[in-house]
Amino acid sequence: HYAADAIPHWDYRLFSMSDRTDTRNKKWVFTRTTLKKDILRTTLDGMLGITLILVFAPPISFSGLLTSGLIVVGAILPDFLQGIYYTKKADFLKPVKNFHDYVHSKINLSPYPLLGIPFQIIILFISILFL
Repeated sequence: HYAADAIPHWDYRLFSMSDRTDTRNKKWVFTRTTLKKDILRTTLDGMLGITLILVFAPPISFSGLLTSGLIVVGAILPDFLQGIYYTKKADFLKPVKNFHDYVHSKINLSPYPLLGIPFQIIILFISILFL
């Protein structure tokens, strides 16, 4: 996850974040509606990722399925911990948040989906070659 975050990529806007332009001073607005939308969107994103893994690298045994599951958990965990840090004010996660922010690409492609999405698709196909 951290290695992938170091590569410039497109991040979709979270409804709970009021301003994406200044990533160092994030302003969060948590309401029931914004949180529901963000949870739905990130769940669908995760399900898409799981589906891609199962399609391009289908496990042939229970241990392969377990390995795939652990890979999925490891891939999602850093962003999940970010969400816990911000929603629950979990200060014990601050070192994880700081490391995540440190390794994350400083090139922000979020305002440019027509550039960022194709770039991510290219990275996806390169990743599939390594499977």
